[in-house]
Amino acid sequence: MVPGARCAQALGFQSDEIAERVTFEEAAALYPSAPTQSEDPPIGSRESGSPQPAVSWVETPQPAVSWVETPQSAVPRVETPRPAAGTARSVPDTPEITRLRAAVRARPREAERHFQLGQAFKRAGRPAQAIPCFHAALARQPEHVAAHNNLGNLLQQQGDYLEAAACYRRALALNPRLAPVHSNLASIHQYQGDWAAAEAGFRKAIELQPDYVPAHFNLAGLLYQRGRLEAALAAYREVVRQQPNHAEAWFGLGEVYEYGERFPESLDAYRQAIRSDPGAKHLPHYLAQVRAKLCDWSSREAEQEALQAFLQQLTPDDRIPIRALWSFAVPPAQQAHCARQFAHQIERQVAFLAHPGFPPPRPPSPRLRIGYLSPDFRAHAVGKLVRDLFAHHDRQQVEVFAYSLLPVEDDYTRAVRAGCDRFVPLHALSDVAAARRIHADGIHLLVDLAGYTTHSRPAL
Repeated sequence: MVPGARCAQALGFQSDEIAERVTFEEAAALYPSAPTQSEDPPIGSRESGSPQPAVSWVETPQPAVSWVETPQSAVPRVETPRPAAGTARSVPDTPEITRLRAAVRARPREAERHFQLGQAFKRAGRPAQAIPCFHAALARQPEHVAAHNNLGNLLQQQGDYLEAAACYRRALALNPRLAPVHSNLASIHQYQGDWAAAEAGFRKAIELQPDYVPAHFNLAGLLYQRGRLEAALAAYREVVRQQPNHAEAWFGLGEVYEYGERFPESLDAYRQAIRSDPGAKHLPHYLAQVRAKLCDWSSREAEQEALQAFLQQLTPDDRIPIRALWSFAVPPAQQAHCARQFAHQIERQVAFLAHPGFPPPRPPSPRLRIGYLSPDFRAHAVGKLVRDLFAHHDRQQVEVFAYSLLPVEDDYTRAVRAGCDRFVPLHALSDVAAARRIHADGIHLLVDLAGYTTHSRPAL
């Protein structure tokens, strides 16, 4: 993770006193012409390319608040890579940046000129130079709401969530009616695992600005993440009603329909996603796997060749349609390569949480504690295989915990529950909160029964 620049006394911004006179040389020194920098592109948030964060980090200026730009959610969902940092290089100035440098040099005490230069650097993809411009604007005008928000936006993109949240809170203290800022702060809550605060923030943004599409989209992703499928469908439908070519929302609809075994509707949604974003390389493979579930083999050969070609050219930042590997004859070595790459992407997502980790549990006294993690303690192939497994553990040697990832209760669930010492629902908890619960239980060995299947939680 690349640490972002710090927001000056972020929890209670205090500006430094501005000297009465700032020389031309001092002002010019703030912004050297074309420094060498290492650029760190933002992480995505959704499986298909933002919240998303795959969603790429789309910055969406809103007509009502033209200066506020907001990233979509940064929540780490499966198949959402964090792009690797770029190599250091010399970046030439655009004509706009050259003009704004001159404006700053002419009147270095004017906050707005520093802010506009920061915006120009931001648009040019040069966050390392944009950040000090926003700091300079805030030093001169601490109540500059847009500078607080856009500084927070850049810090969030660079993974400095604590300081980004502080900047958003300062902006909201100055103007609590800014929907994009509420949505920005909510995306940090979502990423950090405070789902209740995240949902409240997205809904507040929608209340303030009902046509603010990023809040609807991020709310939909959060609801799907929490297993509230009908609510997620409604939120995704609202996105495509307002923005019919929103490929990420169509992909989200396809995912939810597919999970609910509404395959014809899933097929239509994936097709619409492809029409909306023809260049998204991963999308056709989701379409192919749904066709297989419908026993439509009419394009099977072409789909197999397309998947093979995609996997052969796979880069570390490509979104891996991991479920498509189940539906096609992919050589074992290639499957292993994809699995390793997918694991590396999850490791990068977890690294963004900046969680220090947990100390080892206490030694067994007297029994070893084993935890089983699964979304499938239900009428499912896995549930049918393991329903009687837990009752046959040697209770003198081990204590058995079952951690359920879905809010389902059926005969299989009850059989699993009866065979365990403790049955713990985790579906309502974020990855961080769920990890805390597992650690608090003193688990010595955690067994993942789901792998990379639907509703697994490999980040745990």
